[in-house]
Amino acid sequence: MTRRHEDFVKRLFSEYFALELRKIPETTEPTPDFGAYASGVQIAVLEVKALEATAPFATAEELARDKLIAGALRPDNFAGRVATKIHEAIRQLENAELPKVLVLLNDWSGADKYDLQEALQGYLRYEDEKLSTLRLAALERMRRDRAKIDLYLWIDRVSDEGPQLLAANSTGQALRLRYFDARRPI
Repeated sequence: MTRRHEDFVKRLFSEYFALELRKIPETTEPTPDFGAYASGVQIAVLEVKALEATAPFATAEELARDKLIAGALRPDNFAGRVATKIHEAIRQLENAELPKVLVLLNDWSGADKYDLQEALQGYLRYEDEKLSTLRLAALERMRRDRAKIDLYLWIDRVSDEGPQLLAANSTGQALRLRYFDARRPI
């Protein structure tokens, strides 16, 4: 994460949610990026992952081998990259005792909050059909691990939409209701 990303997320949390983010010093062990504070009390730990349009995409051969649905193929397989970022964040957050928050900072107009939704549930529904661009291994890993992060925030810097919040479990839901939904500006 760059200093520019850090500053943007800190400013957004302060202005949008009235929460203070304090940088957690890096060590030889994986650590979260920030502690999140409400009225001086730490309420969560936070990892920030930036998403950019630079990773390779799935080929037709990989689709066939991994039994993916060709009709759902996007040339970038962004949901797969979101799933990879989630697993990177799990490693950073797994030893924290406080609620865990992952901020996905999107800087690419070709991706949106539905890529997070697909990564977390394994598919998107189009009419009556469930379609997925995730490889089978990524899908199985997401089903097993998605609740290890309590709350997901999708911040889309290429649209006017505000942060999108998805709670993965009851801890995330409680955190969202108390500190995020209630603090959004009107």
